[in-house]
Amino acid sequence: MKINLWVILTLVMAFTNRVGAQDNTQPTPAAVNTVANSDYVPTSITGQSPSQAVSDKAPETSKPAAIPKFSLPDVVITGENELTIGAKRTEALENDVTLGAQNLTQLNRSSDDLPGLDKSLTALSTQETGSSQNTALILHGGGGIPGTLGGWGLFGQDLTDLEYLLSAYYSTWGGQATNGSFDGDQKYSFGGEFKFIPTDKTTLRLSLYSNQVDATLPYQNAIQETHQGLNMNAVLDYKWSNVWRTEMSFNGKITNLNYWNQTSLSNQAQEFNENIKLIGEEIDPFWNAFTLEAGDRQDSSNFTAANNAYNLAWVSAQARFVFFENLDLTASVEGQSGNNSSLNSKLFPAANLRWKFLEDTQLTAYWKTARTQDGFYDIFMDREHISPQGLPSATENTGEWGAKLTQKLNESMVFNATASTAQYQNYQQWTDINPANPNFIETYSSVPTVQINRILADFEWKFDSVWKTNLSYQWTQGLNQSGNNLNLTFLPQNQGQISLTRADDQWESTLALVMVSDFQALDSATLDLPAYATLNLSAAYHFTRNFSLWLKGDNLLGYGYVIQPGYLEPQVHLRGGVEIIF
Repeated sequence: MKINLWVILTLVMAFTNRVGAQDNTQPTPAAVNTVANSDYVPTSITGQSPSQAVSDKAPETSKPAAIPKFSLPDVVITGENELTIGAKRTEALENDVTLGAQNLTQLNRSSDDLPGLDKSLTALSTQETGSSQNTALILHGGGGIPGTLGGWGLFGQDLTDLEYLLSAYYSTWGGQATNGSFDGDQKYSFGGEFKFIPTDKTTLRLSLYSNQVDATLPYQNAIQETHQGLNMNAVLDYKWSNVWRTEMSFNGKITNLNYWNQTSLSNQAQEFNENIKLIGEEIDPFWNAFTLEAGDRQDSSNFTAANNAYNLAWVSAQARFVFFENLDLTASVEGQSGNNSSLNSKLFPAANLRWKFLEDTQLTAYWKTARTQDGFYDIFMDREHISPQGLPSATENTGEWGAKLTQKLNESMVFNATASTAQYQNYQQWTDINPANPNFIETYSSVPTVQINRILADFEWKFDSVWKTNLSYQWTQGLNQSGNNLNLTFLPQNQGQISLTRADDQWESTLALVMVSDFQALDSATLDLPAYATLNLSAAYHFTRNFSLWLKGDNLLGYGYVIQPGYLEPQVHLRGGVEIIF
């Protein structure tokens, strides 16, 4: 029996926002080698709000230029009793600026410090991964300045009818001295993922991860802030035929916070989500694909805020129609009903049209409406120096229009341009609780009505099989149409990136210059965080498939700047280490 599995494990899943966690209906200018096919998928209440997905607020992770994130690579099981390991970084961190401030600032401290073995970052060359094996162990560790120490380990086995991966992670960052103490944190996680294959048609996946963050808040007299999280998942997949399959899933997330006001560790949020999908693929030449989904979500907390519980149910359908080889339409509609004032019964339609009207030219146009509910675990486990004010409210996209043009100039050059405008109700953003007391502690807040306009451009040029460059730019305009004169926080108008990458069978390196214009940090008072530019370097040398040395350097220009109010980014941050595969 031949098995194919892509198990994507990120050991910091509770601490990173999976930097590409954006709404897939958003067109992206990610560099491609050929004109891409449409990757439109239905919106879902289980996804993040449009404002969060495109980071129309503060970066999801506090101090993204100051937290060492030793994270896990992809583990690829490629056949019967074959387990091959390849460290893989998220390509969106290099090429995709559609995530806005979140993604560009993450480039100061890549969410993955792990240079890859399979060159998945650049796709410029491929290194032999050696003979396959059914058991593998990876150890990755390192340290640096200021005060960085961490690492992760992974053990995986393919036992034909059972595959499992066990992993653990730890990192510490000392930060800089402030008020007689240090602004820093410790993060650790452990857990595992298991895949059972009782029959050729049935697959069961189970996973459980425990995570914790201990952060020091020097501006609050060096008190401690603790975040604890538990993430449980179960997915049952049954394949009816080569066309149709059914997927049933359960996800449970429990979050405990002991935050800045020293309240005992009793502030807990519980989130449970169940859904079932009927999925059809390659149904016929015209009716190409179909997905029918039904689900239910229950969130509750013991916080004192009014918004501390809700229930929500939804049903959605999506179909893809192929009129010609170069013209297809994807349409979806989702119905939602909940017991919260912002979750009234309503339908949300969307449509996406892809037209490849020339051999090297493709146009994608879309219109959508949506309502998304941000998860407490994903929001508050990913950010430090915060105060929970209850469960996040739902964000509604009442209407969004957008278009993307992809032009392949020649075999080595690709250009993408995207423009969109959207109207949001209950727009979510980070803001300071109070500009004076407490200092530099933030909370999640809502702006009733907001319009977001965007223009994005991306150019990729592959000089040869070893070198390539990327130039990306994003212009964003946020308009508060609520009449309350609140600022839209953490929303720079201009962002850009220039990167140069080299990769061969042994060397892998990227030099990136990131530029971000100034932006506001407070909604009701003025606190302008100034523009900044950072120069970042990532390099690795692979002696063999089993042994590599890696080096990361961020903010090499030594520029003093702030991403989260009150917490200065390190002027130079260096770390390096070793990776061993057994």
